[in-house]
Amino acid sequence: MTNLVKMGFPSKTDSPSCEYSRFDFDSDEDFNAFFNSSRAQQGEVMRLACRLDPKTSFQMAGEWLKYQLSTFLDAGSVNSCSAVGTGEGSLCSVFSPSFVQWEAMTLFLESVITQMFRTLNREEIPVNDGIELLQMVLNFDTKDPLILSCVLTNVSALFPFVTYRPEFLPQVFSKLFSSVTFETVEESKAPRTRAVRNVRRHACSSIIKMCRDYPQLVLPNFDMLYNHVKQLLSNELLLTQMEKCALMEALVLISNQFKNYERQKVFLEELMAPVASIWLSQDMHRVLSDVDAFIAYVGTDQKSCDPGLEDPCGLNRARMSFCVYSILGVVKRTCWPTDLEEAKAGGFVVGYTSSGNPIFRNPCTEQILKLLDNLLALIRTHNTLYAPEMLAKMAEPFTKALDMLDAEKSAILGLPQPLLELNDSPVFKTVLEGMQRFFSTLYENCFHIPGKAGPSMQQDFYTVEDLATQLLSSAFVNLNNIPDYRLRPMLRVFVKPLVLFCPPEHYEALVSPILGPLFTYLHMRLSQKWQVINQRSLLCGEDEAADENPESQEMLEEQLVRMLTREVMDLITVCCVSKKGADHSSAPPADGDDEEMMATEVTPSAMAELTDLLSIQSTDKRVSPRAEVD
Repeated sequence: MTNLVKMGFPSKTDSPSCEYSRFDFDSDEDFNAFFNSSRAQQGEVMRLACRLDPKTSFQMAGEWLKYQLSTFLDAGSVNSCSAVGTGEGSLCSVFSPSFVQWEAMTLFLESVITQMFRTLNREEIPVNDGIELLQMVLNFDTKDPLILSCVLTNVSALFPFVTYRPEFLPQVFSKLFSSVTFETVEESKAPRTRAVRNVRRHACSSIIKMCRDYPQLVLPNFDMLYNHVKQLLSNELLLTQMEKCALMEALVLISNQFKNYERQKVFLEELMAPVASIWLSQDMHRVLSDVDAFIAYVGTDQKSCDPGLEDPCGLNRARMSFCVYSILGVVKRTCWPTDLEEAKAGGFVVGYTSSGNPIFRNPCTEQILKLLDNLLALIRTHNTLYAPEMLAKMAEPFTKALDMLDAEKSAILGLPQPLLELNDSPVFKTVLEGMQRFFSTLYENCFHIPGKAGPSMQQDFYTVEDLATQLLSSAFVNLNNIPDYRLRPMLRVFVKPLVLFCPPEHYEALVSPILGPLFTYLHMRLSQKWQVINQRSLLCGEDEAADENPESQEMLEEQLVRMLTREVMDLITVCCVSKKGADHSSAPPADGDDEEMMATEVTPSAMAELTDLLSIQSTDKRVSPRAEVD
């Protein structure tokens, strides 16, 4: 198990292996990448061994957990931050002796418990031992964010034992809710650090996971959770917008267990009432519909001030983000019962198709549709922001507010991420970075909503009056100025699911009017970009191109073109290929961020094939845009 402990960095002297690492690795980042790969392989061996003797493995994991809970925290000599103002010493860094032990133990415990529940019969599970460990973890208190994050992972790992003892559920949620509002310094008015943000997000994710995986277990405690969430939401500044909406999503997941259409509809109306009051107000409609008003509302026309000073437009951006997050959370999480008889008994089935398939209704439909017009107005306004005359209205440094984040650029170029994120560093290093994150998240979430609306609301969404016209006049406005890094997620999270889950009877009215012009435009755009790339390669020569700086703007642009081309090819596959066993009523696959970049240039034959496919789609609206994924 000691091999799971991440020690031996070449820049350190805390282990004999550090000396060897200096010969084998050029940097801590190289060592970290290798160690993670090696530990993953060891973890697989460990899980296989656990299947042979799960009880002994669990006993070993329990002893290690008890040892860590009783051991004094050692932050080490190189710390990432100090508990400013508390006088309680230093907090752990990712190199701290205590953290590396906690991290390894957590990984071991998580793997062992997962395998044990898969291997042993229900009556063989050591429930008493598991509950004892859970109580010890729940009673453990720490103000160190890295250690607390490990504690939360252990709570999640031990949670399956609560299915045997439901009376411990309130204690588990009490621990998680206290972490949702975690601060290293009580009532701190300073910007939250990355470490604090990660703990709070971890707690929110754990709550969602429990409500998703164990909804029947959590259902009896719904009223308690609802009251607790309402209390947290009543303080506008206590939680971030993402944290608020994560808790709302958890409530929606439990409400799916009502299995009663009217009851769930009433609950969603109450839950979304604060969102509707903001989103449907006259002031908000003006802001969402007018580009100049939008720029002033979010504050990009104001010159940057000291990050430590209060941002006069920060609350405006927070309210807008809260509305969009909430709409997305509700449309993504609300669903009808999977059992047809339960769905019919609960009032979710409104009829049957000509082929005999049931037609469902979603309790969130009424709430979402009344918010749709302003959402499309926001999408149209956001697209218009990329016009040169609109960018000129933004003040420094917000002229770059619509640019990519540095972290996104590094990920696309495959550059290593910083190994050590300082615990005391703010979430955003500059006001510009914060504004860039706002626009990036807002843009993707706005397109996620109509992308999720199809599979979620089905015929109630696809039969919206003049839906094709509304989408063409909003989502596809000003495409010439939309950069590749924005166009790609729009195709992935909006256009693809729109086509994928569209019933055949709506192809002519909705899909063909959109895809014809869109494919024609994408063909023209990509042809021009690939021509530039190919000419650049010919001028530079292969040797010079190989030595090109990987961080150059040209390299970034080329990688983005490759990724956009891959996205377009995937969309064409969705439109032109129909797979057997398709089920339009199934839920859409989870959106992944692990898209592979195309490793080779598009050959002339492939480009010709792409041209043919696009020409067919743009000239013949009778092509059935049907497809399903395995």
